[in-house]
Amino acid sequence: PPEFLRSPDEVRHELAQFSVYLSERTRHHLGYPYNLKFDTAALAPFLQYSINNLGDPFVTSNYGVHSRKFELEVLNFFADLWRIPRDEYWGYTTTCGTEGNLLGVLYG
Repeated sequence: PPEFLRSPDEVRHELAQFSVYLSERTRHHLGYPYNLKFDTAALAPFLQYSINNLGDPFVTSNYGVHSRKFELEVLNFFADLWRIPRDEYWGYTTTCGTEGNLLGVLYG
């Protein structure tokens, strides 16, 4: 087989090593601020699905495997926090801070 292919045992070993590495680095992490105590157990069952919120969350998508309901709840939370009437805002949740910053520059 080609040199770049790995056996299932090699993949499992590599992933186990990666888990050890991440655990060790997380214990000593002092960089970018994020919550290191976040319990992801409740979200684990959803990792088996290819969830994708394509396009505008306010427009019905033809892609049926999505979580737009939760995306809209996040947007509504911030609209309520800033007292913006529901019919006077638009937005979407981004995958990272960089994407959010780029969108802000584009619209700013």
